[in-house]
Amino acid sequence: GDEYSAYAPMWVTSYQNYSGQGQLTTTLTLGGLPDLLAEDKAQRQYTQESTDTNTIKDLLTAIVQATLLPYLHCKAYTITFDSEDSLIDVFKPADSFSINNNETRLDVIRRLLRYTRCNMRAEDDGELRIYVPAQDGDTWTVATTYSVNDYVQPTTPNNNFTYKCTVA
Repeated sequence: GDEYSAYAPMWVTSYQNYSGQGQLTTTLTLGGLPDLLAEDKAQRQYTQESTDTNTIKDLLTAIVQATLLPYLHCKAYTITFDSEDSLIDVFKPADSFSINNNETRLDVIRRLLRYTRCNMRAEDDGELRIYVPAQDGDTWTVATTYSVNDYVQPTTPNNNFTYKCTVA
């Protein structure tokens, strides 16, 4: 319906009916988008060749949208890139990337994201969202006293890392 939910949707993955003493009880097993991606297994091996121009973003998109050869049999989902780091659109894993037969889409997505500083999450719109987590901490400045466990970000280059003070 038109109801709003602040949570990612769940799908019924199985159900069991129980009847007894004039009652019928149905137990539903629900799964979210990550659960469904964890059930989809590659039907064959895939190896990215050195001449392939697929970036991490290209591969993530093809896997989630079920257009990459090992996952053509799977349901397509929408992937949205809310924010990106400098690697996701440039880095081409070439010979270092392959998908094994029966490897799940979720495992491959997580492995690809480890090349970047991006994370994923399922949202209430049913899409898989890719984002760079917000970094907390002030920008480091000269002649400033920092306490143990304070966090700062570098001035240049700001590489989206946050540094923790371990010794004051």
